[in-house]
Amino acid sequence: KQLYEIKRQTVSNKNIITRLYAFGSQKNLSSNYRGYSQRLKIPNIAHSYIEDATALAAFGRIEATKIFEDIYPHRTGSVTALSSSAYRFTDSSMDFDLKADDGNGNTLYLIAGTNAKIHFNTGNLAGYEFEVMDYNHAAREFTIKQFADERGQAFPDPNNAAFRIGMGDQYVILDIMMPQTYITTAEAELLAAAQTYLAQNCQPRVQYSLKIDKMYLRQLYSGQATANVYNIGDSVNVTDTDIGVNKAIRIRAFTRNVLDPYEYDLDLNDIQEKGILQRIIASTIETEKALAINQLKDPVRAMRSWKSTRELLDMVFDPDGYFNGEKINPETIETIMLSVGTKS
Repeated sequence: KQLYEIKRQTVSNKNIITRLYAFGSQKNLSSNYRGYSQRLKIPNIAHSYIEDATALAAFGRIEATKIFEDIYPHRTGSVTALSSSAYRFTDSSMDFDLKADDGNGNTLYLIAGTNAKIHFNTGNLAGYEFEVMDYNHAAREFTIKQFADERGQAFPDPNNAAFRIGMGDQYVILDIMMPQTYITTAEAELLAAAQTYLAQNCQPRVQYSLKIDKMYLRQLYSGQATANVYNIGDSVNVTDTDIGVNKAIRIRAFTRNVLDPYEYDLDLNDIQEKGILQRIIASTIETEKALAINQLKDPVRAMRSWKSTRELLDMVFDPDGYFNGEKINPETIETIMLSVGTKS
């Protein structure tokens, strides 16, 4: 009744996906997981993909792959008791024996040649990883290995409370093979994330323009205060059988006639247009994701890299006697090409 005119202003098939291959992280999986897959896979689906039947019929097969690096089998534990030693802590809820074996001398969860690691998510040691030196399942007690950074600061530090494990600190165990129950849970989480991602990308990104019948609105709201009938962020359900759209699309903008308060033009758009501040924030978030995925914020890894770089610099020498030993300290360097290394 109140809809006078609707126009589809833009239709973009960019990023339309009808078949999605979804994978999780590589962490905490055994070498023979699901046909020797190196990444977590969605459950009970042989081909590791999901489809949207309606979108598939409308647009054909459009495949894409999405990797969810933050989804992997893990258990978030919590420190429930502290030991007299700064290197030990207890988690009374630990539900599997980290050192269990299959009766033939083969470990169930530990990886041969690799030490399990405790990664603290919260507390004074948040962000740090420690090798697990021992685990006592009867007491649910972990023993971790201390390390020192380039400044000589020890972690954990028995002499400084600011660098010690605390009650309630949360952690995850890495570089192990998790029990099947945790793998099943992670696979279900991966499937849910994949279904959400597919639902967001299986239809064209559309924009509609609506003109509303002002006479109809006047009949409905005559005699009432002339507050906005529509507001930014309200949703309007749109069915567009030509491109398979049947969903609620938010009102991005509207125009209201100052002289005739019941005359509206609505713009519907499910595409979020980012302003400069949003783009800066999004760029920062992507950078943070890249840092997390590549473990560039891991202080232990950073310390090892720094030590390796220093060792490499100490081993560099000039076999030809070609380079001048005096240092060059220019304010700036502008060049087309830079040649690095000895002539030989």
